[in-house]
Amino acid sequence: MAVRKKNNGNKRPQLSWRTVTRGVLQDGLYVNSIWIVVNSIGLSGFGFLFWVINARLFSSGQLGLASTLISSGELLLTLSLLGFDLALIRYLPNNTDKHKIINSCFTLAGLFAIVTSLVFVGFARFFVEDLSVLWNVLWGIIFVIFVVSYMFLRLQSSVLIAQKRSKYVFLKTLIFSVLKVSLPFVLVFLGALGIISSWAIGAIASLIGGFLFIKMLPRLRISIPIIKKMFSFSAVNYICTFLALAPESILPLLITGKLNTSSTAYYYIAWNITAILFIVPNAISRTLLAENARLLTINLKKAIKFTATLLIPAVIIVVFISKYLLLLFGTEYSTHAHRLLQLLAISSIPFAINTIYICVQNVKHNLRAVFTVNIILASSTIGLSYLLLERGILFAGISWLISHGVIACVVLINSLVKKSEHKI
Repeated sequence: MAVRKKNNGNKRPQLSWRTVTRGVLQDGLYVNSIWIVVNSIGLSGFGFLFWVINARLFSSGQLGLASTLISSGELLLTLSLLGFDLALIRYLPNNTDKHKIINSCFTLAGLFAIVTSLVFVGFARFFVEDLSVLWNVLWGIIFVIFVVSYMFLRLQSSVLIAQKRSKYVFLKTLIFSVLKVSLPFVLVFLGALGIISSWAIGAIASLIGGFLFIKMLPRLRISIPIIKKMFSFSAVNYICTFLALAPESILPLLITGKLNTSSTAYYYIAWNITAILFIVPNAISRTLLAENARLLTINLKKAIKFTATLLIPAVIIVVFISKYLLLLFGTEYSTHAHRLLQLLAISSIPFAINTIYICVQNVKHNLRAVFTVNIILASSTIGLSYLLLERGILFAGISWLISHGVIACVVLINSLVKKSEHKI
């Protein structure tokens, strides 16, 4: 006599944590994302420690000058990348001419980095008087080395992500971070130059390790056919990446020019704490770009869940402990920057929405949408800050939140409209 099994209706079988964990670790999107997140958390964690140490070793004026130069250097290296950081992730996995691609990207970007940093050294003082220190030969040389070496680090990371070897990005970051954190104690006698020198030396050491992981040393060669093939993608993303970084790099310059270097220090510390919250959307978007475009819908759902699960609780924590968190840097930072930190932390939620949207448009090769969103975000953030900054650094956070908040609302409304039209 046959025994009938109980009908459980539509109930889904319960999954154990072991099954879920195994599924995550076998999923390429999650594994690569996890390593990138681990790398970014390590970089941000050591970066947090780096600025805590520097806030104790140096005056707020010295720290403000160094952070202005570092922000400027990051803007220059983004210009010098020529969009190749994203292009490498997009084209390297499925291309047979891997060495030609790597050689061409490193050669062009390296030459551009040298030229742009030298031009900046020559003209910076005409825009911000405090940057006249770059006319000192030692300052100028170290600044150029910082820009070029840190730019190569970014390209190396893109190569390793494209090869789905993101764990080596973490090892490379570890070398950079440990040296960067240790050296200010030795170089404190140099003042603000000691902060920049620590960064540059750490970048050079990490660069050497990175070439060992990649197992090749790029040569001074350019393949015109390969550059032409990558041009349409890299050119638009070059502009868009520059636009995306422009607000965070230009704001320290504006604050130094309109207020003072101490205000820049307060802003920069708050911004670096907030940057930890940006890790998840930035990491997941890079991994999403490297995955198969045909699986976009499935991967996008996973990306949104992954981002929300990690980001929202972190934002709530930072908002509530902001004042106490900044006490690690000193009482003056807690007094002047805790409200700014709260605003920037809240802005990470619309920032995540916009970042994932931009990534999806990149996968779809909808470069017009990528460009439009980035130029609106950059111009509105910088424009509002320029108009309001004289009232205090808090308005830098207000400008950032308004710009990302409005665009995120538009993105969400547009997505809901398209979804309802699709159902109809």
